[in-house]
Amino acid sequence: MQDLINEIRKQIEYVGIGNNITKESIDLLTIKQVESVIFDLTDSLGKKDIKEAILVLNNLLYAKEPIQKILITLYNHFKKIYLTKLAIRYNRNVRRSIRFKAKSSFFKWKI
Repeated sequence: MQDLINEIRKQIEYVGIGNNITKESIDLLTIKQVESVIFDLTDSLGKKDIKEAILVLNNLLYAKEPIQKILITLYNHFKKIYLTKLAIRYNRNVRRSIRFKAKSSFFKWKI
């Protein structure tokens, strides 16, 4: 959560005269965690954009992320997507299905 707060502060300090945070400024300034890059990878795979998926994977490898960490993070992400899909299909609580443990206010909705 502290990483998120720091990234938001960085955006607020950067906006300057325009007072607008844009996607471009976010892409320019933020430091992506492996977990968030995995979202880009799975999004590319979901769109069947193999070129983009390989580019994201190559960038992870270029950044010297261990392949084991990439594979484990990818596995966990696909597992959560699958469990969410099952929870929705069988009308179960998504939070419990994916064993979401954070007590954050952003995850109060129910599916």
